[in-house]
Amino acid sequence: MTFQKLASFDEIFVGFELSVLHRLDFQSIAIPITVDPYIGVFLKRRGISVSTNDLSQADWHRAIATVQNSTEILEPSDIDLILEDAYEPQTHLRNSALKIYFSTIDAIWFDNVRCHLDSLKSNLKFAIAADIVFRVGKYLQSFGNENAHLRRPLSKVFLELHSKMEPPINSAIAARSSCMQPQDFIAESGGHIMLLRLNQLLAAGINKQDWRDVWLRGSESKADKSSFEHFTSRSGFFQYLADLLDRASHFRTWALSFCDNGLLNAEELVDIVGKFRKVEAVYTKDFSELTGQKAKIIVA
Repeated sequence: MTFQKLASFDEIFVGFELSVLHRLDFQSIAIPITVDPYIGVFLKRRGISVSTNDLSQADWHRAIATVQNSTEILEPSDIDLILEDAYEPQTHLRNSALKIYFSTIDAIWFDNVRCHLDSLKSNLKFAIAADIVFRVGKYLQSFGNENAHLRRPLSKVFLELHSKMEPPINSAIAARSSCMQPQDFIAESGGHIMLLRLNQLLAAGINKQDWRDVWLRGSESKADKSSFEHFTSRSGFFQYLADLLDRASHFRTWALSFCDNGLLNAEELVDIVGKFRKVEAVYTKDFSELTGQKAKIIVA
């Protein structure tokens, strides 16, 4: 099994993370690498002060829309602006890199919609609209040549996805989302507990540039190189993890979630954590029948 495959972390483990967190006593949490913002959404709904962080601009915008946002919504006038003449060809694509990922007509739609988002009146509205566009892209990529005729127009998909969005969680409790290196986020963040999602941390170091960041930035050539590129070995990852833990001494509790899949081994991770503080518990959930893996959370 390759390093990249071992780094996968299925969404089904989010429920396990939440079940363990519910056993712990805390009112604030910092998540140095989030990827999927919905764990932050669930915790915010519970009344927890949530701070999330991502390396990807796309994941960051999703977190802004769903975690940080408390009151903002897209009004009908915003929707009209976003989708106005979305399929109307321009003299040229503003972002020609979109043709790497989409057909010409679809690239036109994404290009025009991206341009319209710049006219929205707030960064929160921009993030909400971007989150919907990401879902439109996911819908589009679910089709192959054999069933492409079943696709609906992307503007209609956008409208349907918007209609199904849950309202923002209107909470007086602070929630923030950042886009920085995990070590910087840890140094700058406070909170009762740090949730360190190790599989997401691994994946952030090996995932290639995807269309969402290309679409957001306007050009693939503007993509930032990840400082995680050196994570091609277990030793390199463990050294980086030790550095993160060394910076995280100000958190009262650590929770490290991961799949015990051969690359991330519970015994070795317990040894690493034990060099900094006492390990209080190791929780395990067996997903072998579904994924062939076991999910574990180390609490220290």
